[in-house]
Amino acid sequence: MQTKRRILDSALELYNEFGISTVTSRHIAKDLRISAGNLHYHFKRTEDIIYELYQDLVNEFDKRFLLWENITNIDNQSMSDFIRDSFEIVYKYRFIFLNVIELSNRINIFKSGYNELRLKREYQFKDICNKLTDAGYFKIRIPEHTLSIMLSQIFIISDFYLSYNQIGNGLEKDAALAEYGSLIIALFKPYL
Repeated sequence: MQTKRRILDSALELYNEFGISTVTSRHIAKDLRISAGNLHYHFKRTEDIIYELYQDLVNEFDKRFLLWENITNIDNQSMSDFIRDSFEIVYKYRFIFLNVIELSNRINIFKSGYNELRLKREYQFKDICNKLTDAGYFKIRIPEHTLSIMLSQIFIISDFYLSYNQIGNGLEKDAALAEYGSLIIALFKPYL
């Protein structure tokens, strides 16, 4: 495995376990048993590591949406799988979602990148909803204004369920995925 990828994998694990305010480039280098200079050869600053991990997150979502765009048989199971897979991606990169405010203040390009991703996902979700309507999954086409509100609710749930769960419910990973995934499905129930 290439050193750059090893650095990213180690950083992801450490950030998820200890948080971005605790983990430094020296911690990552020590975890990999490489010198800090070797790490900084690949990434000048820790912010560069974090932003690269954010790009990995974006790429994983892009792949997931691409799979959905090509799906031919839409049913309850495929919807549940899509929601679960999306929550799995959020959980994999949980340090980003648990620190979104700090990251947007710390890394200038993060806030604009996050907003661009949100707009892109909104367009993709609207396309998915149209496909679900065309496939007969929804009984009517959801009005544009209502759909926009629902998408905001979906983003709030999926992007911030980790914080809500950590402070309030304290559910383990699988229980949390099931609990908060069911909230998203509930948003669509009136249209099924």
